[in-house]
Amino acid sequence: MNDFHFACRQLLKNPGFAAIAIATLALGIGANTAIFSVVEAVILRPLPYPQAEQLVVIWQREGTEDHSDNWLNYLDWKAWNTSFTELAISRRDKFNFSDGGAPETRMGALASANFFATVGVAPVLGRTFSAEEDSPGGARVVVLSHGLWQRNFGGDPRVLGRSIRLDGLPHAIIGVMPPAMAIPRLAELWVPVGPYSANERWLDRGNNPGLYALGRIKPGVTVEQARAEMLAISERLAKAYPDQLGRVRTVVVLLLENSIGTYRSGLWTLVGAAALTLAIACANVAGLQLARGVTRAREMAIRAALGSSRRRLIRQLVVESLLLSIMGGLLGVLLAMWSLDVIRLLVPADVPRFQQLALNPAVLVFAVVASILCGLLVGVWPALRSSNPDLRMALQSGGYAGTGGRSVGRARQWLVGAQVTLTMALLSGAGLLLASLQHMQREQLGFDTKSVLTFRLALPANEYEAKPEVATQLFDSLKREIAALPGVRSVGCNYAPPLRGAWQSGFYIEGQPEPPPTERPSMELSFIDGDYLRTAGIPLLRGRTFDDREKADDLRGIVIDQAFADRHFPGVDPLGRRIVLGDGWSKKPELQRATVIGVVPTLKLYGYAEDPRLVQAYLSRRQIGLLETTYLVKADGSLPSLVRPIREALARLDSNLPISDVQTMDEAVGATFVSARLYSTLLGLFAVLASLVAGLGLWGVVGYAVAQRRREIGVRLALGANARQIVALMLRQGLQPLAIGVGVGLVAAWLTGRSLQHLLFRVSPFDPWILSTVALAFLLVATIACWIPARRSATVDPCEALRSE
Repeated sequence: MNDFHFACRQLLKNPGFAAIAIATLALGIGANTAIFSVVEAVILRPLPYPQAEQLVVIWQREGTEDHSDNWLNYLDWKAWNTSFTELAISRRDKFNFSDGGAPETRMGALASANFFATVGVAPVLGRTFSAEEDSPGGARVVVLSHGLWQRNFGGDPRVLGRSIRLDGLPHAIIGVMPPAMAIPRLAELWVPVGPYSANERWLDRGNNPGLYALGRIKPGVTVEQARAEMLAISERLAKAYPDQLGRVRTVVVLLLENSIGTYRSGLWTLVGAAALTLAIACANVAGLQLARGVTRAREMAIRAALGSSRRRLIRQLVVESLLLSIMGGLLGVLLAMWSLDVIRLLVPADVPRFQQLALNPAVLVFAVVASILCGLLVGVWPALRSSNPDLRMALQSGGYAGTGGRSVGRARQWLVGAQVTLTMALLSGAGLLLASLQHMQREQLGFDTKSVLTFRLALPANEYEAKPEVATQLFDSLKREIAALPGVRSVGCNYAPPLRGAWQSGFYIEGQPEPPPTERPSMELSFIDGDYLRTAGIPLLRGRTFDDREKADDLRGIVIDQAFADRHFPGVDPLGRRIVLGDGWSKKPELQRATVIGVVPTLKLYGYAEDPRLVQAYLSRRQIGLLETTYLVKADGSLPSLVRPIREALARLDSNLPISDVQTMDEAVGATFVSARLYSTLLGLFAVLASLVAGLGLWGVVGYAVAQRRREIGVRLALGANARQIVALMLRQGLQPLAIGVGVGLVAAWLTGRSLQHLLFRVSPFDPWILSTVALAFLLVATIACWIPARRSATVDPCEALRSE
């Protein structure tokens, strides 16, 4: 306790040193606490389900392309496997939802009766599906999420038995799940999948209707064993159904890994950046401690002369360092709290697990441990040097010589050089990620994103599936209503517009040898109307787009992209050529063929990171008869102001229908590089913090040199040296470690670029322009940091300097 009180008095006597050290450590500890909070929430925290490490997701892979599961394959997996206690299946889906008020669109899921048992979560109210309900013709029932129950029904326990309408059909509420139930992601309600399995397309082994299996591995069975068994089952199915499943194999992935796999590498990169920032901060404070030890040499000598042992002196100095680091840690926790709010703003609300960031006990324990380790790192070495003074020299000289001032100066220069090296690595990494983000934002996607509003409209199958002409009339009527609104320039429709996914279909070219179904090439297929290309700003290179000539159950036209033409019609005009579509598009053989009527440029349908192997094609929405489409509205003025009149126009046509997924195309494009923005922003912040801390370190080196050589400066000035010569002399104190640090830092920057290569887009990890810009920028900042105390050295009064000695 005496050591603690003495440490407090020492820091109060030196408030400038204490403030700089605490602030520096707070930046480093705060950054690491914030990033650890993210890693703990996203990667380390187990899923909130019993024995969550036993849960796996299963999907299908054909060659290099991943697909959802097939219903009949799932039934065989369930019957033949020996690795799972439960094997369930589900599909995310959107429902037109109404509980008596205005219709809404809600994200939900089709799920098998054993789905909740597989997850291991029981309802907080009521029950889940029975086997009878999860079968063709079963009763229409629904289980609600806890959030939907609270928002729409006020948490009323009498909700059981009430009826809600999903896609126009009444469903009885039979249960409510706890808040932890979040599978599939963002699902707010669950309905039985069995009634949907009567659809004849689900009974085609070549059709993958968006289903994904969820399995719970038996105790004692490893993931590798389950994966091997499922692979063997898929090979068995491939032999039994070679036309549909010849190249199809199963993929088994842990549920947690499936949830966070795309973020893992980027987050570990941020962990490394935060650790470098903390290392720079610790090196800076250790340097300050070394300099302070020089000024306290006389104090240490007197205490030693009065009987204090070296262990006693070391303990006292380490306690002071621990006090500094703990105070820095407390301030760092406050900075981390603010940082988590910033991180949440950088990540969309629908990104899994990021919204669960919190300074929970695990994070606070990390902050405490980090603070203690930092205190030891910045305190032990300076304490060892300062606790062994030369008593005679320290008492005679008044301070510096007795503690090895020159060796301390060299040690500080090495520490500063290390700070510069690490800062160069962070700055280069931030520069590469920022340049990559700029390339993403500037990437030409091939379609117009300015002043375009999009929204989705889905019609309930029970009302419209038997009346496709009525559905077409409703889509067209709403389009006319929107086109008549003030400021609207054009309206187009596409079932699968850019950035919203597309329908994949196999095909082959008529007149060429017909390949087996499993070896047919695949295309990204969209379903558009005649005004879509103009609204989306996509030019027509050749031929025409769709018009009134395209009618239901008539010969089909198809518009292909330039990549399709180059790959499958090399050197010939594709117009008029015939393409045979994959199975399932029509029972009439003549409608399985489509004639090429136009060619358009190749788009980046999935954003900046488009697979160059993809080819794209478009069919007429009128000829397919789908019950869902996305509208694109190009308009002048405020796009959000159009949403209300669009809803009102739809209500006049059918008051039971909602619109959903309302956003601008700019917002849709921005969502494609949200993770890149997160990584570049945070790494940029770390680089700025590191630059400030390294700059302070350089400032301290020169300032320390000025203080140590004050008498020498006074003598030089008295003998006729001018201010420029003194400044140049002092600048060398800072520029020497700076030059060494920058030189080694360029090597560190090269290594950093290699480690970030998987996160970069159109940027070389060894980009000489970025590396040179980073080096010059940091040299400028560091030179200014050195010049300020060096300039002050020229103002030393020779008489005062000599008198003080």
